[in-house]
Amino acid sequence: MAALVFVPASQADDADIPVAKYQLDHWDGADGFPEESIFALTQTGDGYLWVATPAGIVRYNGIEFTLIERSLLPGKAPWRDLRLTASPDGTLWLWNAYGQVWRMVKGRFDPIAGGEGDALGAVTWMGSGADGAMMLVSGGRLYMWKGGVIAPTVVSFAAWGDRLSGLYWSERSRKLWGRLTDGGLFRMTLEGKLE
Repeated sequence: MAALVFVPASQADDADIPVAKYQLDHWDGADGFPEESIFALTQTGDGYLWVATPAGIVRYNGIEFTLIERSLLPGKAPWRDLRLTASPDGTLWLWNAYGQVWRMVKGRFDPIAGGEGDALGAVTWMGSGADGAMMLVSGGRLYMWKGGVIAPTVVSFAAWGDRLSGLYWSERSRKLWGRLTDGGLFRMTLEGKLE
């Protein structure tokens, strides 16, 4: 079963819209949704909704569901740890528990980081970042991917060790927000200055 709430992208950041204006839809096997469990969810710039499930990745175009079966996905299981995100240019990115990262380009998955022999190493976090870049954390350091190039930044998370559990880039404030496993929260600039 999948239950998703949609609001037009132009209104998604508008806190003044009453909840009654949102639309709630529910899908299950009778509607073509192949699974009951959902591990990750994102929407790409072309409007497709992407859902990671035990069966594979499901693409929803607003009318029907299309399954990309697990056997066609790159990397190793466990699939329950597969994460999805969309880059600012609308591209779908996948990231697994082994720190491997792929970018979907023209229907195929191109490896970006975390593979055997990759100098960057396992990626422990990934998300959309500043100026259309993708942010990747590996070895306690923040990297930016843009235009096919991965470059290190001055930002280091080594002080938090394994306590870093998530990051969020706010384009509006141009700050990086971090969540810690012990409940702490921090904010920093891309120059590495804590605020």
